Amino acid sequence: MSDTYLKIVPKNFDFIPEQAKQRLAMEMLEKLAPDGEGVQVEVHERVQFIDQGEYLEAIICPLCGSRLNIDYFSENDPIRAWWDEAIIKADENAGKGTFKLDDQCNLAMPCCQGRAQFTSLRFHSPAGFARFELSILNPGIADPLPEENMRKLEATLGCELVQVWARY
Repeated sequence: MSDTYLKIVPKNFDFIPEQAKQRLAMEMLEKLAPDGEGVQVEVHERVQFIDQGEYLEAIICPLCGSRLNIDYFSENDPIRAWWDEAIIKADENAGKGTFKLDDQCNLAMPCCQGRAQFTSLRFHSPAGFARFELSILNPGIADPLPEENMRKLEATLGCELVQVWARY
């Protein structure tokens, strides 16, 4: 059986809220998703790619706007191979799950052959890049979290936020 996560991250990937605000946001998320399991806060040493697991359908090129669909059921899908290579390249020398935000993360896009920063990629089904992450397992609420609730969390944490729904 698969699990669903709601991951909430700042739009500014280097932003880390004060610990008191983190605790308040955890309590708020527990109230917003009372059937969820294990609200957590993670503060990462380096910026990490906050992925959507099985919900990743496509990557949108920030240069030309092309939609790069990923076919996880085909071993010969060139976009899947490109994406797997991009993840490995971004992860090199930085430790599992972390990304160096420098020229090494400058990707050759398969659609237009332009070069784009890893952090400028857009995704069908939101993903993010962050050092701070608030998450809950199997939240038992509708996707997306209502705008009003997001505004409350943003006011509590002091930043604009992105919802990343993930399934593994």
